Amino acid sequence: MTSWTEWDMTACERAMIYQHATSEARRAIADALNDKVNARRGRDDDEDDGGLGGALVPVA
Repeated sequence: MTSWTEWDMTACERAMIYQHATSEARRAIADALNDKVNARRGRDDDEDDGGLGGALVPVA
């Protein structure tokens, strides 16, 4: 029989694995959506604007 400490460590490890997997999945979804939006707008991520192309800025 395993002790409570061993069970807790296993549960903690499983939780960390789950969090890491869901984080990667969310990142993949966000990247795919970003690619679709950019394609729809006719933008290319390779533009040398530092990622600020089309950003609204206040004008004094």
